[in-house]
Amino acid sequence: MARKARTFITAILCCCALVAAGAFYFTRTGESPLPKLHVKSPPAVPLVDESPLLAARSLHPLAGTQEEEQLSLGAIHQADHEVELAFAMALRQAHLQPPVLTPETKAISEHIQSLESQLQSEAAEITRLTKLLAKPGVPNADDLQDQLDLAQAQKSLHEEELEDAHEDMMSAGGDNERVLQQKYKEYEALQHSTAVGAVSKPAALEVPASLISQARACIQLWSHRKQLLQAQQDADKLANDLTERSQALSQRLRGERQTMASGTAQSKTADKEQRGAALAAMRAHTDWRMALADFSQRIADERQLSKLYSDWAAIVYRQMIAIAHALLLSVLLVLLIALAVIIAEPVLEGRLSKQGFDRRRLTTMRMVLRLCLRGLGALVALLVLFGPPTQLSTIVAFAGAGLTVALKDFIVAFFGWFVLMGRNGIHVGDWVEIEGIGGEVVEIGLLRTVLMETGNWNDTGHPTGRKVAFVNSFAMEKHYFNFTTKGQWLWDELSVLVPPGRDPNLLVAQIQELVSAETRANAALAEQEWQHATHNYHVQSFSATPAIDVRPTVAGLTVVVRYITQANERYEVRSRLYRGIVERMHHPAALAARANAEQ
Repeated sequence: MARKARTFITAILCCCALVAAGAFYFTRTGESPLPKLHVKSPPAVPLVDESPLLAARSLHPLAGTQEEEQLSLGAIHQADHEVELAFAMALRQAHLQPPVLTPETKAISEHIQSLESQLQSEAAEITRLTKLLAKPGVPNADDLQDQLDLAQAQKSLHEEELEDAHEDMMSAGGDNERVLQQKYKEYEALQHSTAVGAVSKPAALEVPASLISQARACIQLWSHRKQLLQAQQDADKLANDLTERSQALSQRLRGERQTMASGTAQSKTADKEQRGAALAAMRAHTDWRMALADFSQRIADERQLSKLYSDWAAIVYRQMIAIAHALLLSVLLVLLIALAVIIAEPVLEGRLSKQGFDRRRLTTMRMVLRLCLRGLGALVALLVLFGPPTQLSTIVAFAGAGLTVALKDFIVAFFGWFVLMGRNGIHVGDWVEIEGIGGEVVEIGLLRTVLMETGNWNDTGHPTGRKVAFVNSFAMEKHYFNFTTKGQWLWDELSVLVPPGRDPNLLVAQIQELVSAETRANAALAEQEWQHATHNYHVQSFSATPAIDVRPTVAGLTVVVRYITQANERYEVRSRLYRGIVERMHHPAALAARANAEQ
C-alpha cells in the first residue's frame, strides 16, 4: 500500500473513530427528550369505537421485559374498561334517542307491534288451554289438546316471523339498540376467546453481542416506539373528542335544568298529561346526567391509557439508547481494528527489513505478514460484526468439514507417509520411478518424498544432479515403481550390432554362453527370492534366464540381450559383458585357443 493512500485511509478512519467515540460518550445516559412524531389523524369514529382495545392487544406482543408486560396488561385492562363504557353509553343513547322512522321502518314497526300483540294473545290462549287440560275429567280433552298444539305451532311461527321483522328493522337502521346489543354479545365472546395472559419475560432487555444484531434490535425498537407513540396520540385524540362531546352535553343539560326548574313550578296546576311529559323529561335528564358521568370516566380511561403508552414508549426509548450505545462501541472497535492493522503493517515490515534477509525472502515474508495481519483483523472484525459462535458443535462440525476439504492434499500426504513406511513402501537409497521420473530416494518426510533424479534405466542411469520433490499423496492416489527389492534386482539390457561377414548364429551362441556364465549365480539367487516373495500369493514362478533377441535393422543385425543383475553391480556386470563380447567379435582365434587350453 502506498504511503499517501495509507495516510489518507488512516485519517478517514481516525475521524470516523472520533465521531463514533463522541456518539458513544453522549449516549451513555439515555436521558434525551422524546421527540414528537407527526402522524395522521385516526379515521372516523364508528358507532362504538373498539380501536383502543384492538390497539392495546396488537401492542402486547411488543413487550420484551417484565416492566413492559405490566404496562401492556394495564393498557389492555384500561382499554377494555373504556370500550365497556362506550357500549353502555351507546345503548343508553340509542334508548333515549331512537332513530326517526321512515316509511319503510314505520311499516316494519307496525308489523312488529302486530306480531307482538298476536303473540300475547296466543300466549294467553296457550295458558288457558293448559289450565283446562290440567283439570281432571275434562270433556273433549282430545279437542283441547289439538287446539293447544295448534296454538303452540302458531306461536312458534309468529316468533320466527317476529325475529325476521327485527332483522329487517336492524337492516333498515330503525333499531340501533338491538344492533348494539348484538355487537356487545360478539364483543364479549371475542374477549373470552382471545384472553391475554401473562407470559414469562426477562427482567431487563439483553443487549445483543454482535453489531448486526444490535443494529437489527435498534431498528426494531424504533418501530415499536413509533407504534406506541401512534397509540398514545390516538388515545389523546379520542380523549379530546370525548371532552368536546362532554362539554357540549354539559351545556345542554344546564339549559334543560333551567327549563325544568321553571316548569316544575307550573306542574302543580298542569293537567295529568303535562305532568307525565314533565316526569319523562326529568327521567331523560337523569339518564343524560349518567351519560355525562360515563363521559368523564371514559376521558379518564383514555388519559390513563395515554400515560401508559407514554411510559412504555419511554422504556423502549431507553432500551434503544442502550443498544445504540453498544452499537457505537462495536463500530468503534471495528474502526480501531482497521487502524491497528494499517499501523502495524509498516512497523512490522520495518522490523523485518532490519533482520538482514535476502531480497526474495524478505518480499515473501512481507506478503505472508500482510496476509496474516489482515486475516487476523478480518477475523476479529467478523467476531464483532456477527458475535461469537453460539452453536459450538455445529461450528466445529462445519469448520472440520471445511478444513478437511481445504487440507485434503496435506491429509492424504500425511497418510501416504505411513504407506511408504510400510512393508511394501520405499526407503532412503531405493531406486524408484514416481510419475515417470526415476531416481534414488534421498529423503522421506511426513508430507513429501525427495528423489535424486537419474537418467533412463536402460541408458546410463547416472544422476542429473537435480532433486525432485513429490507430495506423499502419490502413495494413496497413484502408483510408483520400486526397482530395489530385497536383493536389489533389476533387468538390464544391452544391444550388439553384428558386423558384416560374421556368422550371426555363432556370435549369438557365444554371447548367450557368455551372459549365462556371467549371470548364472545372480539368476539362481533372484529366482529363489522371487519364489519366496510370491509364495503366499500363489503366483507362477518367475524365470531369471537371460533372453537374447535378434532384430534386423538397416545397418545389419542387432543382438539385444536382457539379463538380471543386482543394482549395485549393474555397471560392473555390463562392463565385463561388453569386454567379453568385443573379444569374441574381434579376436575369435584367441578365444578358441583359450578354450582349448582350458580343456
